[in-house]
Amino acid sequence: MAAATDYELGASLLTMDTLGNLGIVNPQSDHRDYSRRIETGSGIVKGLGYPVVTWYYKYLDASQYDALKTFCAGDGAAVYIATVDNNRTFVRYACNMQMQEKFTIRNDKYLDVTVTFTHCVLAE
Repeated sequence: MAAATDYELGASLLTMDTLGNLGIVNPQSDHRDYSRRIETGSGIVKGLGYPVVTWYYKYLDASQYDALKTFCAGDGAAVYIATVDNNRTFVRYACNMQMQEKFTIRNDKYLDVTVTFTHCVLAE
């Protein structure tokens, strides 16, 4: 499989497609290398856990939201994503997708949508 060059989402590595082809706009994204940071006794900060990725959307129209929600029909789902890491390069992960619980809907638009991907493991 060729290296990712755009945001992607899929139920499996083989079914991944770009967000644009899925009818979803590219997000503003945040990548944390570790799920938690601790300060050791010597004062050095250490990262623990898996990477966490968050995709932010100022708004999604109903069709974009529905396309995104097909991958996470319940509270969470196992998915594959391609996203930008802290080195500004695209990486593919197997991860758990979580949609936010509460939405503001105005004029058929979902406002301030946040999608969180936890337990990210490199998938290439």
